[in-house]
Amino acid sequence: MERKRGKLQWDFPRNITSMRLMTQLGADYGLPASTCLAGTDIQEKALADPAVVVSGAQELRLIHNLVEHLGHIPGLGIEAGKRYHFTTFGALGLAIVCSPNMLSALDISMRYFHLTFALTHFRVEETGSEIHVVMDDSGLPEAVRSFIVERDSAALINVQRELYSSRPVLMGLQLSYPEPPDVSAHEAFYRIRPVFGCASNLAVLDVATLMAPLPQANELALGAAEEQCRHCSIITSPEAGLRQLYGNIWRVMSPRCRIWTASRPLSA
Repeated sequence: MERKRGKLQWDFPRNITSMRLMTQLGADYGLPASTCLAGTDIQEKALADPAVVVSGAQELRLIHNLVEHLGHIPGLGIEAGKRYHFTTFGALGLAIVCSPNMLSALDISMRYFHLTFALTHFRVEETGSEIHVVMDDSGLPEAVRSFIVERDSAALINVQRELYSSRPVLMGLQLSYPEPPDVSAHEAFYRIRPVFGCASNLAVLDVATLMAPLPQANELALGAAEEQCRHCSIITSPEAGLRQLYGNIWRVMSPRCRIWTASRPLSA
């Protein structure tokens, strides 16, 4: 069976959260916010406003700036992707963590793909004991393509590891761009050696691991989160979405889940 997301352009509106994360990435490497945001028409103070909505093109401009000034850093896109946690995605993130298993969480992510910050196009295919996640980078500028593939794939794996860290999820990774001189960052994060220069970007996930029950699975909380996703305006920030959802689902969560949720920060 194959699941495909709708034919959406990567330039769909999105919350400013992702641009804030990447501006912080630049700052951590000594790049001023003004340089990160050059040409985006976004002021630095807007990064702190959870109500700001930006376009994919504005986020892409920021990525161009990062790559122009920091592209010499091995695995820069991976470093970006590691900053995306399930809390980053607001209502969608809560739906993911409350899902019965990671396969269900992946299906929910595909259904509400417009609530993510991905610039690649995801296609999910079930092939026996494996799940193949194809990350289509066509239409993206060549200069930033490898960064975006690294970021989107690293974010995918990072969230899955947060949900279920005791078993490996990623079984193989094919990347379409040439092998860089230094792949140590790739091997350290993915915990496997990617195959470079392939026809497409493809993450191979283990079905058995994806079917393992998630520790915070909660059917009622999942229903509330999905309802929020269905009615979620792009103007609503991930942080605001989480806070609104807490009021709706707190009473239906198990005590264990309440304790765990309360211990997690709302910030991305």
